[in-house]
Amino acid sequence: MPQLLITSRHLPLYTGGLASYQKLLAEELSSRHHISVGFLAAEPGPETAGAPIVLPVPSQTWDVLRNRKIWSRLASRPLLHLWLERWVSSCFDRRFRQSARLPVSDPGVVHFVGTGWDFAGFGFHHLARRLGARFTVWPAVHPGAWGDDSIDLRLYRLADVVFCQSHGEAEHLKKRGLDSSKIVISGLPPMCLPDRDGLAFRKIHGLGSRPVVLFLGRRDKGKGYPALLAAWRQVLNRHPDAVLVLSGPG
Repeated sequence: MPQLLITSRHLPLYTGGLASYQKLLAEELSSRHHISVGFLAAEPGPETAGAPIVLPVPSQTWDVLRNRKIWSRLASRPLLHLWLERWVSSCFDRRFRQSARLPVSDPGVVHFVGTGWDFAGFGFHHLARRLGARFTVWPAVHPGAWGDDSIDLRLYRLADVVFCQSHGEAEHLKKRGLDSSKIVISGLPPMCLPDRDGLAFRKIHGLGSRPVVLFLGRRDKGKGYPALLAAWRQVLNRHPDAVLVLSGPG
């Protein structure tokens, strides 16, 4: 049976896009495609509020990112990136020798969800090479804001495959110097829940048949919220009866 190890800085025990992606990926591959999947995180994550989140596959956490402040200083200086990469890899190497047990016994692919600034990616790349596995990355790049710094590109160049959400993201990484042969455009999975009732939502809020756009996420600059509000004025010029529904903290 094929085996996949999904890795990240924290286990996906939180509410967010990257966490949802990891859990959906694990559920689909394990239940529909009969692939043995496990989660491995580099450091303990923040505790979740409310009901605990149950992961669909086995998981494990390695506490190895204890030098983040020092690594952040090195990451801001490209000349020191090789030193940083080796340092992170050596930390993971020691942790692996201490506990060789993994959530899956023999992964053929180590899939990292994150960027170079997470630092864990370099350690998981080193782990993949030790295991003789392929190393893939899903960075969720925000062009010009997140995931396209020189330290990020260094990680992507180490990968066998870099998954992009869109052609725009792929073209941006190509312009930043990433070899196009490494890029695979996977798109985004549908996040709609089949047991929800859109017609009931319209009825409760008196929306009728008016055009509705839903924004679900943090209402801050990093998520494009101010840009959305600015663009919505143009939408109203052409569709004055349109409704913008907002949900999220901020």
